[in-house]
Amino acid sequence: MNAGKGSYGSVFKARERASGQLVAVKVVPLSEGDNPADLAKEIELLAACDHPNVVRYLVSRCQSPI
Repeated sequence: MNAGKGSYGSVFKARERASGQLVAVKVVPLSEGDNPADLAKEIELLAACDHPNVVRYLVSRCQSPI
């Protein structure tokens, strides 16, 4: 289920298989010329957030285009 779309990508509602916990998955496509440091900064800020109205950051991973 698509839960939203922003300037950095789309957010999907999902369920983590091992725990059954409801999670948000953000998919950020990087194009040639994009600066990965900008994305790293956003990840750093999300990881530092601790507020009941903000989704808690769990993990990130990079995937090379096919």
